[in-house]
Amino acid sequence: MSCDNKNPVLTLYFHEGRPSREKSIRSHLETCEECRNYLKMLEMTGRCLDAWEDEKPAPETFDRILSALPARPPRPEPARTSNPLFPLAGIAAAIAVILAELSLVQRLLARLPFWNSLGQSWPLRDLGSAGLSVLTFFALGAFAALALAPFLYFQSRHNGSCS
Repeated sequence: MSCDNKNPVLTLYFHEGRPSREKSIRSHLETCEECRNYLKMLEMTGRCLDAWEDEKPAPETFDRILSALPARPPRPEPARTSNPLFPLAGIAAAIAVILAELSLVQRLLARLPFWNSLGQSWPLRDLGSAGLSVLTFFALGAFAALALAPFLYFQSRHNGSCS
């Protein structure tokens, strides 16, 4: 046991170690005066604290402390909640925009010169042109999200919103 580390002596004092560990600490105490003195100091401090009588504060102490504290500013009123239909209207608008974009993507894909040759491939055969448009739309969205992720991460770290 290193005498720079007094944690084992604390373990012995508070009886928190296994009996075999306490035995090895006691054998160290037989040869180390520094650790013996530390244990004696802990025991003496414990006895002093045990002998210390609890004192009851004067009855006016609590009122005196409260009067010394600054007056608490009034709490702000809670924010009023908006009409619950507004979020639903926003969601409906977002769905309408996504459907319009999907229709546009479907028409643009159908205009591609190689679209007819893609008709024989399994994605177009199994999903249809609308399904492939949806898949393309979401794939492009995923790529955009992955491209923006590092920027958003570092921006949030800069603003302190991530820990």
